[in-house]
Amino acid sequence: MTHVLIVEDDAPTRDGLAEVLELEGFSVSRAENGRVALTQLQAGLRPDVIVLDLVMPVMDGLRFLKTVRATLHGQIPVMVVTAVGDQVDLDNLALDIGCPVFSKTGPIEPLLEALRGVDAPPGG
Repeated sequence: MTHVLIVEDDAPTRDGLAEVLELEGFSVSRAENGRVALTQLQAGLRPDVIVLDLVMPVMDGLRFLKTVRATLHGQIPVMVVTAVGDQVDLDNLALDIGCPVFSKTGPIEPLLEALRGVDAPPGG
């Protein structure tokens, strides 16, 4: 089973996404900002993939991404889900930050398809 860490400051969005992912067969952990997510990783959490919001208090998604890539956790795939797609080109953003970017306001199917493509460890 693929384990997803959702890093999202908006509780209804975080919980709603977690519910959908659990219904789709994923196991889910949650963090309300990048600092909480880093603490969880340092404490031993080993997700197969991280779903990351960009705009958050305390530690935003870009700072989290930069920080986590410089650690032993840097190999964990990251998928960004953001509302900034209303103001920027998501394809260019994905190229700039080096990970797939999905719109919060668009359909969830592209994110689900991408998550299904992440290989979970055997027995995981």
